[in-house]
Amino acid sequence: MDYNIKKLLNVINTAEGGNRFILGIDGLSRSGKTTLVQKLSHCLKEENISFHVFHIDDHIVERKKRYHTGYDEWYEYYHLQWDVNGLSSLFLKR
Repeated sequence: MDYNIKKLLNVINTAEGGNRFILGIDGLSRSGKTTLVQKLSHCLKEENISFHVFHIDDHIVERKKRYHTGYDEWYEYYHLQWDVNGLSSLFLKR
């Protein structure tokens, strides 16, 4: 088993029992995030640990709402890219 996966499993296994644990994986494009999550998912299944993989990219709004809006490009990327209401409803209001 990969050293980083072992470290992650140790952190997950030592979290307080009965509580939800959220682990965010972030990084540059093509840095291995998906591969890491696939390996971790496999190990979690083997450990019989319940989990759900959430991809933030599934919550990007359509292009016309985030590009050529009249705002600066940085503003469009950081403030208009994500479906904030949907994410808030999905994760914070339940």
